[in-house]
Amino acid sequence: MNHTKSASFLLAVLILSWFPMITGIQSVSLTLVSNPYTIEQSGGHHRIVMEGFFTRGVPGNPVLPQKVYNVEVPYEADLKSVNLQILWEDSQEILGVYEVGPSPLIAADTFYTIQNGKNTDVYKKDALYPLNPVDVVRTYQVKNKKYVRIQFTPFQYNPVTKKLVLTSKVGVRVSWNVKYAAYTGPKALGVGYVIVTTNAVVTNSTRLNGFAAYLQSRGFTMYTVTENQYGVSTGQARAVNIRNWLQANCPVYNVKYVLLIGDPDPDDPTTGDTFGDLPMMMCWPNPGSTADQTPTDYYYADLTGNWDFDGDSMYGEFGEDAVDFGPEVYVGRIPVYGGNYAALDSILSKFINYTGANTSIMLPMALSNYQDEENAFNGCVAGWLRTDGLNLPQQVITNIANPAGFTSYVMYETAGVVGRGHDPVPVTAYGYKALITNANVINEWARDYGIVFWWAHGSQTGASRKYWLNDLNNNFTVEDGVCAAADELTWPNLLTSADTAALADTETFTFQCSCCTGHPENSGNLQYSLLKRGAVSTVGATRFSWYAQGVWTFTGIVDNASIGYVYVGNLVFGWSSGEALYNGKSMLANPWGWQGWQNLFGFNLYGDPSMYLEKPILQPPPGGEPPKVNLTRVLCPLAKYKVEKARALLEEAKSLLQQAKDGGKDISEIEPMIDEAEKLIERANRYCFANNCIPGNYAAIQAIELLKEAIEKLKQLLSC
Repeated sequence: MNHTKSASFLLAVLILSWFPMITGIQSVSLTLVSNPYTIEQSGGHHRIVMEGFFTRGVPGNPVLPQKVYNVEVPYEADLKSVNLQILWEDSQEILGVYEVGPSPLIAADTFYTIQNGKNTDVYKKDALYPLNPVDVVRTYQVKNKKYVRIQFTPFQYNPVTKKLVLTSKVGVRVSWNVKYAAYTGPKALGVGYVIVTTNAVVTNSTRLNGFAAYLQSRGFTMYTVTENQYGVSTGQARAVNIRNWLQANCPVYNVKYVLLIGDPDPDDPTTGDTFGDLPMMMCWPNPGSTADQTPTDYYYADLTGNWDFDGDSMYGEFGEDAVDFGPEVYVGRIPVYGGNYAALDSILSKFINYTGANTSIMLPMALSNYQDEENAFNGCVAGWLRTDGLNLPQQVITNIANPAGFTSYVMYETAGVVGRGHDPVPVTAYGYKALITNANVINEWARDYGIVFWWAHGSQTGASRKYWLNDLNNNFTVEDGVCAAADELTWPNLLTSADTAALADTETFTFQCSCCTGHPENSGNLQYSLLKRGAVSTVGATRFSWYAQGVWTFTGIVDNASIGYVYVGNLVFGWSSGEALYNGKSMLANPWGWQGWQNLFGFNLYGDPSMYLEKPILQPPPGGEPPKVNLTRVLCPLAKYKVEKARALLEEAKSLLQQAKDGGKDISEIEPMIDEAEKLIERANRYCFANNCIPGNYAAIQAIELLKEAIEKLKQLLSC
C-alpha cells in the first residue's frame, strides 16, 4: 500500500486475552512554559496573543491564550481515576488594568445571562478566571493508546479588578490508578478493512465483490460482515450489536477502516419510529431534548468510549455519558434506500474507477447573519455579530491550498442592500472570483474541483444563500417576516438535491458547512444525492450545525467551519478521508458543551474512508513491475508525522533543560543541541507546508536524533 501512516469472510468472533489485573498509582510530572506575547487593543477590548497558543475560550467568558497537551499514559491506566495536581507555579500580576473581551457566542441560546456578549456569572465575579492555569479537559483512548489532554491557560483575568496574572511556567503532576492490563491476544498481519452490510446487499449488489477485490488489490485484508455475524436484532439494538462486533474484532484483525453499506435511518426508541437496516445511532447531545437529537456514525468509530454511561438507552448525552471521541477505526458509509442496489453499484463502480482528485478547491461562501439582524432564531433580539464566510477562504488558501500547490476559486455574497449599514461582501474581498449563485456553482462544478468546501445555510435537500433584499420597514434594521410585518430577507438556492442531476459526476470531495444536508431519514438528502452524482466523497451534517458569531478565525475549537478547515487541511496534506475527518474532529477543543458534541456527532462521511485525494496505487501482480510512486506525496504524511514527533521531543527536552537549570547543572553542551533541533523543526515545517517533503523529512529526522541525544544527556545529568 502506498499510504503508510501511523495508525475473505469472518466466520467467528474471537475472545480477547488479558494479563492479570494490576493495581497501584502511577504519575508523570511536566513543566509547562508560556511564550512571548503581545496585548493588542481594539474595539474597547484588550486581546492577548501568545506565540504557539490559540486565543479562545468558553462563549461569553474572557478570551485568553490556551494550549493543549496530550499526555500519553500506559494502557493499564484507569482513565476515570486521572487526577491533576499543580506542584508549583511562577506567577506574577501584570502592571495596568485591562478590558479583556469575551469569546464569541454561538449562534444559539445560552444557559446563562449574557450582557454585551459577556457571561455575567463570570464578569461580575471578583475572582481570577480561570480558577487554575492548568486543567484536565479530556481523557480518551485510541486503540491501545490512552491519553490525558490538559489545557494550559497562562493568563488569568479578574474582570472586576481588571487585573491579569501571568503564569510564565508551572509544574504539574498527572496521576492515575493502574487497573487494566494490555491486550495480548491474536492479531492479524496486514491492515484490516471491514465492510458492514446486510445479507440483502450481499445478495443483490453486482459490484460489492468487485469492490472488495479492488480494496484487496490495494493491500487490505478484507472482511465482510452481515447479520450472520452481528445478529438479527433491529433498530437501536442492531446498532449496539454492530458496535459490539467491532469492539471485539477490530483489535484482533488490525482493522483500520469500516465501511457501512445500508439504510442509515436511525432508531429513536422513545417514539416507535421507523428505522433503517444499518442505522446510525440516534444521540441526545442535549440531554432530554428531542429537538436536538442527532444521528451519527461516530458511534462506530469511537469503540472505547461509554456512549450510554448512565444506562438510560439515550446515547451520547453531554455531561451524562462518557464518549471519548478517540477513533479506533475510521468509518465511511454508502446509504442504500428502498432497495436501490443500482445506485449502490454505481457508487461502488465510481470508487473502483477513481483516478485521483484535481489539485483545486472551490469555496462558495454565503452570509450567515447580519450585524444586529432580528430573526426567528434569535427571538427578534438585536445583538448578534455579523457572520459570513469572508475570512475562511484567506486562511484556507494561505495555510492549505497555496503551500500544497492547489488553485482556488472563491465566491462571496455580493448581492443585497447597499448604503444602509449592512452592505454585502465587497468584490475586493480576498480571492473573489464570482457572486455565489446557483448557476455559478453548477457551472464551476463541471471544472472537476478536487475539493468543494462551502459555507451556507442548509436543509435536508439543499444549501442556500441569504441576503438583505430590501429595507421594506425603512428602519435600517435587517428583519425577517417573524420579527416584522414584511420579510426583508431572501434565501436563494445555492445547490439542491434536484440540481445534482445536472452536475458533472466529478471526483470531488465535499465538505458541506451547512445544517441538515445529511439528514439520514430523507433518502433525497443533499449529501447522499451528491455521492450518487457530482462527488466521490461527501461530508455533511445530519442535524443543525453551530457556528460562532463574528469574524471567523481558526482557534482549534469545534465550530462547524473549523471542522471543515481541519478536514480539508488533513486531506490536502496526505490523510485519507476517514483519517482526515475523525482525527480532525478528535483534535479540536470543545468549550461549547452539548452544541460542540452535536457538531462532532453531526458531520459524517459518505464514501470510502480509505480514499485519498491522490490516485490509489495498486499492488502489482506476482512478477509484475512495481508501481510508480509519487515519492513526495508518499513522504508527506511521514514527514509531518516526524515533525510532530520532533515537537513532542522538543517539549520534553525543554522541560528537562529547565529542571537542569533550576538544579544548577552545567548545560553548556546540551542547550545548543536543543536550539539547533528547534531550528531544524522550523525548517522541516516550512518544507512540509510547501509540500517539499523529502528535505522536510530529512530535517525532522535530524531534529529527532539531536533531541534524543539531548534528552539522554539531560536524564543522566539530573540523575547525578
